[in-house]
Formats: sequence, C-alpha cells, structure tokens
Amino acid sequence: MANIPFLNNAYFSAKVGIGTESPSDKLTLNSSGSGTGFKITGYQPENFINLNNILSTGNRTFRLISGITSVGYDGFSIFDTVSNATRFVIDNTGNVGIVTTTPTYKLVVGGDVDYSSGIGTTNAIFVQDANYPAVVVGVDNQNYGYIRWNVSGGYLSIATKENYANQDNTLVLKTGNVGIGTTSPTAAKLVVDSDTAPQILVKNSGGGNAQILFEDNDGLTQSASITFDQAGDNTLSITTEYDSPNDLNKIKLVPGGEVAMTLSGGDDSTGTNGSITFNGYVGTRQTGTPTYLLGTDASGNIVKTNTIPGSAAGPYLPLAGGTMTGTNGVLFPDNFILNIGNSSDLKISHDGTDSFIEDSGTGSLYVTTNAFRLLNPAENEQIITAFENGAVNLFYDSSKKLATTSTGVSVTGDIQIDSALLSNQENTDVDTGTETVANVAIATYTAAFFDFVVKKTTNVRSGTVYACHDGTNVEFTETSTNDLGDTSDVTLSVDILGTNMRLLATVTSDDWSVKSLIRAI
Repeated sequence: MANIPFLNNAYFSAKVGIGTESPSDKLTLNSSGSGTGFKITGYQPENFINLNNILSTGNRTFRLISGITSVGYDGFSIFDTVSNATRFVIDNTGNVGIVTTTPTYKLVVGGDVDYSSGIGTTNAIFVQDANYPAVVVGVDNQNYGYIRWNVSGGYLSIATKENYANQDNTLVLKTGNVGIGTTSPTAAKLVVDSDTAPQILVKNSGGGNAQILFEDNDGLTQSASITFDQAGDNTLSITTEYDSPNDLNKIKLVPGGEVAMTLSGGDDSTGTNGSITFNGYVGTRQTGTPTYLLGTDASGNIVKTNTIPGSAAGPYLPLAGGTMTGTNGVLFPDNFILNIGNSSDLKISHDGTDSFIEDSGTGSLYVTTNAFRLLNPAENEQIITAFENGAVNLFYDSSKKLATTSTGVSVTGDIQIDSALLSNQENTDVDTGTETVANVAIATYTAAFFDFVVKKTTNVRSGTVYACHDGTNVEFTETSTNDLGDTSDVTLSVDILGTNMRLLATVTSDDWSVKSLIRAI
C-alpha cells in the first residue's frame, strides 16, 4: 500500500493498521521487532493521552500523563478531567499514590479502603517481613498504633506509639491465649502482668454494680459472682447460686471491716446477719445437736465446743485482744509452724520427734524470769538452773558440776582440757603407814604434776612431785619448800598399780592432812 500524505486533520472511517495489513480495531499497532511499539514524545511539561467514552455521563475523560509538575518529569499520573483531580500517581522513586499526588511510601491511599476480596487467599491480606511484619494506623510518626507479628517469638502484638518501649507487651495473642504486659501467656487464656496496680479494673460507668460472673457449661444454672455495689452501700459480695432470688451462700465485705455471711440460707438484705453451718450442726441459729462447733460467746470470743455456742467451758480465743480462758489446751499438729513477727522471724514447731525454736531476726532472743529451771520431761531431774542475783548452775545426771559464785566459778569434779586434766584430790587423815592421795589413769595421761601441801597443826610443807611413766616403770622428783615446823614424818612417792599412777604418802605418825592439785597430760 502506498503512503497517504495529509497535512490537516484526517478522518478515516475504516480501520487503520500499523505494522499489519489486517487491523482488528480502529487502530492496530503490531511491533514484531525489539524496538518501541508505540511512543509519544513531546517537549511540554506534560505529555498525555485522553481516553473518552462518548457514552459516559458528563463526558468524563481520563488523561494518562507522562510528566506531572507535582511528581516531576519522570512521574506518571491518571487525571480526571471532569473532577479536575489526579486519581493515580507513580512518582520518580516508584512510590504509588491513590487520590494523592505526593506519596511518601510505596503505597499511599488518600481516603478509605473498602476491602472485599482477598489477596493471596480468600479474604486475606498478607504483610510480609522477615522479622516484624506490621500494619500501622495513625496520623503521623508520633501518634499511631499498629498490629505487628513477631516472627521469632511467634505472637501477634497490638500497641500504640506511647507504648513503643514495651511494644510487644501491650496486648499479645499467642497459641490461643491472650497476654497483657507479657509475651508468654502460657498459664491461662488471659494473663495480665504489670508492676503497677491495679492490674485489672472492672467499672460500671452507668452507675450500677461492677461485677465478675462465673458460670458452668450450661449457662447460669450453677454460677457464682463477685459484685461491687458502687451505687448502694459500697459492699463487696461473693455469691453462689446466682439465679436464686435471695443470692444464697453469700459472703459480704462491709465498709468498716465487718464480714457478713449467709452460708446456710436466709435473707441477707440488711447486710449484717449471717451464720456458718458445720457438719453435724444443721438448723436454725444456735439450735440442734452438734458434733463439734465453732461459735462465739457474748464477748466476741471464738470457742470450739460440742454444745450450744456460749455455754461451753472454753478455751475462748479473743478476737481483738484480751485473755484466753478455759481449761482445755490448744493443739498444733506435727510440722505445724507457729510464725511470729511480720517477717516470721520467730518460728516454733515440732516435727513428731524434735522440737524447734528458730529466731532468724537481727535482734536478740530474750527469756525474762527471776528463776529459770530447765528440767527433764518427768520434772525430777535438773539440767540448768539460774536465779536472779544468784548462781547459774550446770548439772550432770542431777549432780551439780559448775556454779557461778560472787567471786568466780565453782567446779565439782575434774576439769579436762583437750586431753589434759586438772583435778583436786586429797586425803585429810593420813595415819601411820602408806596411803593413796591421788590417782591418774595411765592409759590417758603420760605425765602428772602433783602440787601438794602436807600439814599437821603448825607443821607445813608444800611443793610439786613430777612424775612420768612408760606403762610399766615410773620416775618422779619432788621439789618443795622448807618446812614450817617439822614435816619429816611424811614422805611422798609415786608408783603404778593396775591402770593408775598413784601419789602415795608414807607417814610415821598419825593425823596428817595431804592435799593435791593434779595437772596431767
């Protein structure tokens, strides 16, 4: 076909083909090579193509524009000529804007989005990121909220900008459980973790009761509730059988510290009456045939009794201070620990075999009395005694061995110090012949120092006899003072007899006194 030149506006009623001899539309462009199929080039700020449907109401035209002042010469837009508004923009960085000419993100929509079909799968929108895919809602970088998935933790968090430091702890959904303030709500369906109080607030803004309701799997047939009467008397009630006309089995906390209970029936409309029913005691208040009963007397004392409250002998335990009365004792079972003090610094207990008094406080344990006696369970043998302004005594098998005195300590018997012996032994009436004054066990001690004094009337001598042995033989030496008077009638010696090393006194006249203080090692 020959070229048809024309200079002015051209009109063709037939179809026009470029690169094809059989155009299917009014204008058919067929490019079989590698070059540009269709290109419009201009030097104006905006190059555009107008698309118009003559059947359109209002003769609406959409203009495809390459180069737009708001996004730069490298941008692209779709312009509505009737509304005189840009509907779609791709700027020179690749950002896409819908109903906005200045998209600052990859996709910016300047209006509402109506989602009705899925992306990827039916009814789903996927936001993908290797670590924290999120959907952010807000007006600026300082005032927004978001829904974010924690890939490594495997949980969904909902938070606001103001909670950014704790962004994963605001509201968390994980494995079917809900966590507030925690990313690991594993203990229950709802876990609230906070270091500030209150952790949970239940409020009725309409002025009615604020209530928490518990029910079984068939509705309100069997249920319980915790109710705060904020519009009435500001009481807190714990109630079962919620559907009952009188709200039976109720415990009510009344302002001022009073506890009102209606556990066995009756109307608690006044909030002050109530009773406790025990096994074996059924009927109206303070009547019936009980087995054991906890009651109170007219003074408010608690009593365990098998008769009508207030008529038993006791014991009575005062509720608000006072004196416990009665003839019966109070039994604490084995392994029961009586804790005393705000930090349980003092503990008293019995484990079935041993008894314990444990003081873990920083202060001292005081026992105050003017006469202290520690006895055996049969109370027929003294172990330790102590008296105000008097002695402290220690006993062995009821025999006093050590006592404090006004001048020091008195010891009855020997003093053993790390395999050494300090003992006072004496023979106050030595007559003519040889008698034993003191003994030392040779199996325990190798050497002994016998400090001695011999005396008869005004005849006195003192000194020390040094002695040692090898198990069979013994050697000894005496050193002594000069005589006062004449003590030549007394001669001291040491020998071994059986298991003992003995200090002997041999005298030639009667009525001598020989005393010895033994130091043995």
